[in-house]
Order: sequence, then C-alpha cells, then structure tokens
Amino acid sequence: MKGLVALLVVWFGAIGGGFLLNGHEQRVANFLTAANAKAGGTGGTGGTITKIAGTATAGADGASITIKMKDFSFDPNTITAPAGKLTLVLQNWGRYTHDFRIHTLDGAGELATAGRVGAGFAHDLTVTLTPGTYDFDCSVSNHAKRGMTGTLTVTG
Repeated sequence: MKGLVALLVVWFGAIGGGFLLNGHEQRVANFLTAANAKAGGTGGTGGTITKIAGTATAGADGASITIKMKDFSFDPNTITAPAGKLTLVLQNWGRYTHDFRIHTLDGAGELATAGRVGAGFAHDLTVTLTPGTYDFDCSVSNHAKRGMTGTLTVTG
C-alpha cells in the first residue's frame, strides 16, 4: 500500500509540475513586456516569443542589443556590433538564474561581467569594445558546458 501511495504522490506531482511549468516562457514574456511598459520603454515582445536579430543597432548613445537568456542558450548567440559603447539588455527567460560574462580577446580572462539575473528579471550591461571577436558565456554551474555560450564580433 505504501508503494501505491508513493507512486500516486510522484505521479500527481509530475502532473502538477507540468501544469505549473507549462507556459513558463510565455509568462516571462508577458512579465518582461509589462515591466518594459511600466518603465516607460517602447517596443517589447507584445506577449509573443520571437527570435532576436543578431545585429546591435547603433544610436546616439552607442549600440544596443537585447539578449534572451534561456535554459541553456542565448538568443542570439552570435552578435555583430560596431566598435565603441555597447549596451546589452540581458533578459532571463529561463527557469534558472543566469549571468553573462565577456572574455578578453585572448581568452585569458574576463573583460566584463553582469551579476546574476534571476528568472523573469533583466539587467543592462554597458561595455566599451575595440574591434575583434569576443566569446561570452554564462558562468553559473555547468551552463556554459550545456551550450550557454556565444560570440560577439566587434567591427571597426
């Protein structure tokens, strides 16, 4: 009887967990859209999930690009940006906490890093970059090994 009870608890837990996690990315999209609107921002996801272009757009204050941090990837994971000031808008669309670090051109160290970003939250990281190809990743636990990496090409 104990085995049957344990089996039922696990089974109902799995079903309940599926209902709780189903639609997680859409709930995060709605949250980030609402937070953007509340902060007076423009654009946003409009409640839909779309792939982001991998080219940073230049403006008066430098270039900027939005990066979706997912479990376990970046979208986009290949970025091209002009040299100079670059603002990365890091949005965590995943269930886990992530971070973001850019490695030096020679790969020997960190050039810049954003602190940890919890699920459903966003963080801006502004850096000034010279031309070259930089690798970036998430240094939390084994996230980089699981594919949470990317390349940032800065053009002259």
